[in-house]
Parts: sequence; C-alpha cells; structure tokens
Amino acid sequence: MKNNRLSCHRNSHSKRKNTKTPGGRLVSILLKKKIKKKRCPVNGKILNGIDSDIVRKTGKTHISRHSSGDLSASALKDKIIKSFLKEEKKLAKKIFSKRGKLL
Repeated sequence: MKNNRLSCHRNSHSKRKNTKTPGGRLVSILLKKKIKKKRCPVNGKILNGIDSDIVRKTGKTHISRHSSGDLSASALKDKIIKSFLKEEKKLAKKIFSKRGKLL
C-alpha cells in the first residue's frame, strides 16, 4: 500500500524534521503548516483576540462587538462614524427643505 504522506517534491505540505527519540533512534517527523492570523480586509491589520483558522475547533473565534470577526477596531470605528455622518446629512437635508418651504 502506498504511503500518501510521502512525496519526492519539496512542497509546503511535505516539510520534515529529523528528531531523536528517547530510544536513541533518528526519525523524521512531518511538520505542520505555519498558521496565519486572520487580517482585516480594509487596512490589513491582524485581528487581535481571534485565534487562527486551523485552530478554530478549540480556539476563540468571537469578540463581543459588531463585525468583530471581520473588521479591525479602527476600520469599524471609521465605518460607524461614516454611517452616523450619513444619517446626520439626511436629517439636515430634511430640516433645510422644511425651512425653505416656510420662507
């Protein structure tokens, strides 16, 4: 039966390391891939408080704020301010249109 974990090519999934066992033998161990942290799509910052994708089963994946697993704090702050200013602009437009009708 063929061993599917063995490969002649130097791929990212076939990196090996030689280690010594307690019995004194040298054996090669298959290394795991390096884990990348999740990043914010707006400014590319690493999202703090969220564990990496591969450790998702046991790791913490949720922060208790809106858009927590998707945006960084600064990007979320900018988004909230932008939406607030948009609503203020709508209200100001209504007020000025009413004032124009009265005059």
